[in-house]
Amino acid sequence: MNKYSVYTAFQEQLQTLCLKEFPCGFGSWNKTHFDSGTCSGSTVPLLEDPALGAEEEEPASLIEYLSSVHSPWHLSESWGPAADQLRELAVRSPALIDMAFILSYFRSLRIVDKGVLEIGEDLLKFVNLDELILSANYITEINSTHLPRTLKVLELCANEISSMKGISCSPPAGLTHLGLGYNKLSSPSEYKYLEASFWPVLLSLDLSFNNLVDLPDLVCKLSSLSRLRTLVLMGNPLALTPSYRGFLVDSLPKLALLDDVRVLPDERHHFKGLAKRKELIVDEAKVIVSIGTVQGIPNPVNPVETETPPEYPIVSYSYHVTYEFLNDHPLSTTDEETADQAKKTPTCCDFERTNNSVQSSQQHQESTHEESRNPSADTAPPAGNMTPGPPQNKVPEDDSSVLLHCTPKVPWAGQIESEYRKVHLQRDLRSLKQFLLRGMQVSVVEQKVLSWPAITTESVSAKADIKGGAKADKGKEKGKKKKEPVALRHDAPICRTLGSLRVKLESLLLGENHLESLCDFGVLITEQAAKALPGKEAKKGKDDKKKEEKKGKTGRDSVASQKTTTSTKGKGKAKPDSEPEIVATIKPLSVELKIQLYQWLTAIEALNAATT
Repeated sequence: MNKYSVYTAFQEQLQTLCLKEFPCGFGSWNKTHFDSGTCSGSTVPLLEDPALGAEEEEPASLIEYLSSVHSPWHLSESWGPAADQLRELAVRSPALIDMAFILSYFRSLRIVDKGVLEIGEDLLKFVNLDELILSANYITEINSTHLPRTLKVLELCANEISSMKGISCSPPAGLTHLGLGYNKLSSPSEYKYLEASFWPVLLSLDLSFNNLVDLPDLVCKLSSLSRLRTLVLMGNPLALTPSYRGFLVDSLPKLALLDDVRVLPDERHHFKGLAKRKELIVDEAKVIVSIGTVQGIPNPVNPVETETPPEYPIVSYSYHVTYEFLNDHPLSTTDEETADQAKKTPTCCDFERTNNSVQSSQQHQESTHEESRNPSADTAPPAGNMTPGPPQNKVPEDDSSVLLHCTPKVPWAGQIESEYRKVHLQRDLRSLKQFLLRGMQVSVVEQKVLSWPAITTESVSAKADIKGGAKADKGKEKGKKKKEPVALRHDAPICRTLGSLRVKLESLLLGENHLESLCDFGVLITEQAAKALPGKEAKKGKDDKKKEEKKGKTGRDSVASQKTTTSTKGKGKAKPDSEPEIVATIKPLSVELKIQLYQWLTAIEALNAATT
């Protein structure tokens, strides 16, 4: 069974040009302009009677049908300028259009996202082809003997090529650009096909977004390409190392563009000598995660509560931010205080079964859990997640390489200034690339702990002494004895996720070294805030009604009544917007997140990093 080839896709795509149908080719629409029987091959129209038939069109009108974007004959897909010129030629000189002429006419051929599986031998029929673009297909291997010898540009981006062996057997000698980005090249053994013996005049090479590692071996082969001026390697795991750009710039002195960024003389000067220090080049990435200001957390204690809270249990709240990251290399530097605290205090990650979400204005979720004010009810864990599925801040079970990291827990504040910073060292560069493509889950977690008086032998004996003492001296002893602090026992932490989202990290694969993101989780609508809005509106509407009735009965305009009427009118106008005004005063829950992919800026920095 023959595979779907480039030539087959071209034949199908050629039908969309309508070269032998209206408004191109011969037909009743232009029969007085051309003599199809006697003028085969003629490019000059015969001058007949200027009077046209009812169904005939002028060549200019026919060409307008082809060029107008509102015309049904306008090309909707990108063929390139060659196709438009060919269609215009099919209107002016239709006798020239045959398959041999078409195959020799095309110098640039674009077959993009057509499901092509192979490059067949039929492609050699394009005798004048200079540029071949076959992006977004399903080509797995290439036989270079099937490529036209005149080819100068070959673009194979976004295919499924895993080896360069086939394309390197007998490539076109004059090829100046080779595009193999977004493929499946991964083995360092493929580097041997990048030598100058295969590509003597190559000027531009695109190997972006493959799975290439081992930068020194790759640079060793690329250095033989004496004419190489443009190189694209971003998106590969090797581009995540600190030495990536500096080592390439110093090793390839004729390189003008690296990852679409011009190589300047100052940059070459800063990295001078780095190419000779290959012992500094290691396949290890350094990612620094910093978390700054956290704000918008609603106050867990209602400040207008009039009821006296019970003495026990003592309820304490703390807050922290969690984020996913790959399991670090054993040499990773961590925040020691955070690590010590994580050992002493149970984290919410250990109690995912009690995780509970709150309503967010961004997610438009309805709250189904209502916390009871009864002290006995506080001892029970929350009813569970308000949305089905796994908790938002839980790492997928099938990804054992991803861990959940937590910032130190702090009490509630309107604005929490976190100074969390952690350095992650990662030697599995391919896993790091996949993690950056997937993104990082960031969550804000509230931890609630209930504390009760601890039952000890001393407390039991103290109660017995009080009962056995003289009732006459009870008041006197009570006045003299100081109240000792009560030992408390703590229940397991009850955690709920206040907000969670996935931060996109693709920019770190596109050449950016810094990423700053304000994680906006939306305004958190708590239970007390939800009840306050309708209650306030109902009370205001009731007061307005009473004032209107009073004004109608008395009919007197005292100073007090004038002030009341003015206030009532103002409230009446603002009533429709009262809820947005109240919500606008509440800040959305947000977290400042900074991620840095560490890169050397000078050769001296590389030497200092090696000594520390």
